[in-house]
Amino acid sequence: MKTRRWFHLVGGLVVSFPLLAGVCAGKLHAAQFSADLIQSMDLMITTGRVYVDDARYRMDLQTPIGPDVVVIVDQTAKMTKVLIPMYKAYIEMPSSDQMSLMNDPFQAAEFMIANYSLEEMGSETIAGYKCTKQLILSKSEYSESQIMNRWVCDKLGFPLKIKMLMQEDTYTELSGIKEEPIGESMFQVPADFEKSTWEAVAMRGEADPDLTAKTEAWQKTRRVKVKLSSLMGPGHEMQVLIREGVEVRVKSEEAFDKPFNLFVIPYKGGKALKESTACTYSAPVSFTLAGEMRPDLIVAGTGEGGEASLEMTFVGQQPVVLATREEYFSTGAKGWTLNDPYERLSIRFTGDLEEGSTVPAALGEFSVSTGPWDKSKTDSFELELADGQVKSFEYTKADNVTELSFMIQTGRVRVQYIVDKRAETTEPRWIIR
Repeated sequence: MKTRRWFHLVGGLVVSFPLLAGVCAGKLHAAQFSADLIQSMDLMITTGRVYVDDARYRMDLQTPIGPDVVVIVDQTAKMTKVLIPMYKAYIEMPSSDQMSLMNDPFQAAEFMIANYSLEEMGSETIAGYKCTKQLILSKSEYSESQIMNRWVCDKLGFPLKIKMLMQEDTYTELSGIKEEPIGESMFQVPADFEKSTWEAVAMRGEADPDLTAKTEAWQKTRRVKVKLSSLMGPGHEMQVLIREGVEVRVKSEEAFDKPFNLFVIPYKGGKALKESTACTYSAPVSFTLAGEMRPDLIVAGTGEGGEASLEMTFVGQQPVVLATREEYFSTGAKGWTLNDPYERLSIRFTGDLEEGSTVPAALGEFSVSTGPWDKSKTDSFELELADGQVKSFEYTKADNVTELSFMIQTGRVRVQYIVDKRAETTEPRWIIR
């Protein structure tokens, strides 16, 4: 139901940051200060300002979707109030309530301390303040999982940064800190606000055209992620064309039992952004190309005799990723799966007979499976390609291609794959094998 969706939408945006803040509020009593706040939940950005006074704090949050909210937490009274200014409504929750537990920093901290381990990781400076960096992790007899990093400021008695380690791009950080008196009125509910419930707020939100327009505007400008993964055999190469201004994250791992050998060369305007010697790797790497290093083209591949597992993540406003890959095959078979939507898919076979070849043409077969998994159909096409002869296959997202394969019986062919992939979901994933 729409109302239930809105309930989770409003509630989730409200409770997510206070839960983290509560986890990090190791002291009940903090200094008086205010600070700018930014929160990212997998690239969904919420901004605002936090006001701290002893055992109380207030957060004014501007959300990308849903109504803007004010959260007031009193750790001594163990009460949390959530204000929705556009409706002049507020919701009050005791500490025994589930929603209050998610919003109450004291209860959230007690929960984390009771259930997880805490390790000190030295000191770092955040927003000009010295902080103790800590790691919260879950330990068992057989495994260990890192959950969260937090940076707690001893002087202010409050966390200045939190980063979730089990979900990408999910963090909270304070900046622009001002040590100043915080007035009592900041922690009071305005007299003209009426007490309400989550259900009532959700119903009003569903019927609010302003919130619908707000969500639609955010959808048009939001940053999204596209992931491209590839298991690359010896001598493989691929090229990726990227929309201007897109951040690129590169992560690689060893593939099978052959030596790790990988090159990733970023280009912009036809010029390499790095020297070629700095783009060749003999061990797994992880790095980000951002700012002035944001490329419009990446050429990646493996050297002779080497293998690598490569994953590239493209982050930006509606990034368009055009990926091409080229391989040569003499004899053998290959198949791969497309797990997510694409705009255009091209497969091009070119006869490339080796010098001195005694066969007049390369012979083989190409097969493609289309349609939903439960009603999939497979079409096969014979390949007979003289030297230099080309045969192409074009598909759009309406064809719903799920699997591709080919077999070369005699001769040699050059195979080119071109995938035009636009980001239509939060995190689409494209895998080629």
